[in-house]
Amino acid sequence: MSSREFAVQAEMTAPRRSSGRLEFLTLPPEIRSNIYAELVAANRNRHPKNPNPSGSGGDIYEEYSFHLNIFRVSKKVYAEAYEVFRRENVFIVIESPWTRAEQQLVVDAQVPLVTRGTYAANFYPYHMVASIELPDMQYSKDLTSRFVICKDDLESFCQLWYYNEISTPNLNDHLRFTLALSNPSPVKDGYQTSDVGLPKSLQKELLAPFTRIKSLPQIKLSGDIDGDIEASFRRKLALPPDTPEICLERCTQLKDSGNAQFTTGEYRKAIKLYEQAFTAMHIPTHGRYRKVWGDLFYEKTLEGGMYDKQQGIRVRFMLRVKLVSNVMQAYLKLGKFLEVHFWGTRSVDTLRDSIGDIPENPPDGFPAPKEWGRICYRLGLAHEKLGNEPKAREYVRLAANWLPNDEGVQRKKAELAPKLL
Repeated sequence: MSSREFAVQAEMTAPRRSSGRLEFLTLPPEIRSNIYAELVAANRNRHPKNPNPSGSGGDIYEEYSFHLNIFRVSKKVYAEAYEVFRRENVFIVIESPWTRAEQQLVVDAQVPLVTRGTYAANFYPYHMVASIELPDMQYSKDLTSRFVICKDDLESFCQLWYYNEISTPNLNDHLRFTLALSNPSPVKDGYQTSDVGLPKSLQKELLAPFTRIKSLPQIKLSGDIDGDIEASFRRKLALPPDTPEICLERCTQLKDSGNAQFTTGEYRKAIKLYEQAFTAMHIPTHGRYRKVWGDLFYEKTLEGGMYDKQQGIRVRFMLRVKLVSNVMQAYLKLGKFLEVHFWGTRSVDTLRDSIGDIPENPPDGFPAPKEWGRICYRLGLAHEKLGNEPKAREYVRLAANWLPNDEGVQRKKAELAPKLL
């Protein structure tokens, strides 16, 4: 039920003074509880920080906007609202020796922080403290980064840690890690007590994301944790991570599934699958957001599977180029020419940063030359649709050099060629 629906329901059922003014505390408790939840529940107070009304798909960073002034209304309202605040939210405190950890979480994983710094140091109630330490290094605990996130973002936090792990080999070998679970509002037989642990279902939810992180020689669990749940957690933690071979094959399968959706005209579904394919090889992608992780992870000769004996970094590059080309084609079909322009320009700029100007013709041994030709061609079409004919001519001419046998590209090149008067 929305806030407006709550208000309508409250308006219809609430007693009034003779003046006609609605008395909040005379509303039924369940309605007051719903109103409090609208004000203090994290999942109802998470909003885009930089909303993009043009719908161009830029990076969307979010923030929380809890309406905590409700706690100042009266003692009774405070007691009721705070009970809802504790019931509706599950908070995790993160302690890290790296001060940049919180910024990386916000920027690279696009996770909003509940609070940070001195406010996080005094924050309550929380359900878990995840503490990362460097036992072999001396550093001031006063410089430890401390921030608070919600349970819904715990998966993103652990995923970011995993990405850092595969991008920085042996990172976890030097860490000591503690997960301390606690119940911020334990009740037993109707009384507050410190002897009641978290429900088993919540213990599982809090621990499960951390099984994504491997190679942690020192990991400690504390709190009243069920023995079977801890044993299951440690078994999953010991499982080996996916290999580059598995990741690249999963990426290929998702790409092919996207192609199948494309052929049936389901272009948006195809784009979603292409984004999942990028993510499968450690390039998380959604909308215009993209971050490349794990280059060192793929620097090996692949063993077995569909890419046996090929170089992992080369296979990954070819898949990236194919996926970019496919995404651009899907956006062309949808008439999203700004998106085609964005994806094509970003890829061309990335290539130029690597090798300089794009060669007029594909160099010998260049990976995925046809796909690069298609990227240039589709970028040229986007420029044409956006009214930039000189750029359209430049990229279509380049595409024609890379795709000399593509009749459609050659026709478009002739069509865009300057006409003599």
